[in-house]
Amino acid sequence: MKPTVSILIPSFNGWHLLEPCLESIRQLDYPGESGEVIVIDNASTDGTAEKIEKRFPGVRILRSEENLGFAPALTQAASKVSSKYLAFLNNDTRIDPHWLSGLVDALESEEARRMRAVAACGAILSWEGDGVQFFGGHINFLGKAFHHCPSLEELNAAPAVEPAFYACGAGMLIDREIFLKSGGFDEDYFMIFEDVDLGWRLNLMGLKTLLVRDARIYHREGASLNSLDYAKKALWWERNALWTIYKNYSKANLEKIWPAALAMAFKRNRILVEAGRQQDFERHHHGVTAAIRGLDRLKQKRARVQAARRVPDEELIPFFPDPFRVWAYGEDHYRLFADGQYAIFRDDCLNRFKIRPIFNR
Repeated sequence: MKPTVSILIPSFNGWHLLEPCLESIRQLDYPGESGEVIVIDNASTDGTAEKIEKRFPGVRILRSEENLGFAPALTQAASKVSSKYLAFLNNDTRIDPHWLSGLVDALESEEARRMRAVAACGAILSWEGDGVQFFGGHINFLGKAFHHCPSLEELNAAPAVEPAFYACGAGMLIDREIFLKSGGFDEDYFMIFEDVDLGWRLNLMGLKTLLVRDARIYHREGASLNSLDYAKKALWWERNALWTIYKNYSKANLEKIWPAALAMAFKRNRILVEAGRQQDFERHHHGVTAAIRGLDRLKQKRARVQAARRVPDEELIPFFPDPFRVWAYGEDHYRLFADGQYAIFRDDCLNRFKIRPIFNR
């Protein structure tokens, strides 16, 4: 008998996206008696719950009285199921029939046990399947994430299974007990970078994530994120990245990287002000100050992460292939940072705080 799996899908006013997602789950080749589908309805007002009950009566609904967001909805739902594995899906995805079987088989393999692999994700393609949106990813030293987006030819030539730094939260599988033991997705994140933070914590615990080439998802890129207010996204982009590095770096490395991260965040904000982007400045500055204001609470979380650490930072350096890569919020911001000599300021920070040797080992 196949291991039991709970497929968890958070949704907020997303019925128009959710229907094809649930329809694709019906086509899975995974045995029905070993799986269940749960939608966390984040206080939708578009009749999501009622429509699910009518169209997909086998789907379990967890109703929330408020919009919990992506990270809290999944972490709270994980404590209410008893399956061996949790599968997380965005509501704006549809999945290949072999997706779940491919991920489960990878984690159940002898090689996965030898590696202590506990999480897995596959390739995320465009909705039409003509491009790759995610096949692994990495972060820079500031905690900002970049997706690897190879061509379809490169994807098909990749190894069937390989290690990854983190699993994309849009479609991943993870051992439920490990997810809960690790703290799950940080509920304070709401959304954005919660999957990067989890992947980093798992690595520090000596646990691995797998990238499974032929387990594929099709995604309407940005369909959910684009509907959100930019001010909220700016808050999460800035705050969550800073919180991620604060919790996960060793003490010696954090003492060098934290002041540089703050300096570079304020430099980005200054460039926005000098370019006359006052509203953008206010939104991103709010994210930086929110990260600082949350430090008292973060100290307790950092203590738990570091207490569970079994792996030194040095062993994770290969997952930082381009640690000083510039991350920005869009093409117009990339141009501003280039014109504002942001890279020169970054290099000064790297030298001043002696950060380069950390990643050159």
